Amino acid sequence: MAKDRTDRTDRDIDAAFEQGTPIEEALNEAVREVVRHHKRMGLPLAVWRDGKTVWLSAEEVEAEYYSDPQPPQ
Repeated sequence: MAKDRTDRTDRDIDAAFEQGTPIEEALNEAVREVVRHHKRMGLPLAVWRDGKTVWLSAEEVEAEYYSDPQPPQ
């Protein structure tokens, strides 16, 4: 019985990731909030580039990853 429930849950999770949209939207909004926070605090963000970690300002992250930078709230 427990195995059937686990299999069904695994399929539900797999389907959610395949659909993507709600998960991607939530992750994108979380990242935007982190960028806004770092911008307000004047802190750089660590990003992975060419196999290593580099530090970018929030403004650089906005310019590179977002076509419509959002002002801090």
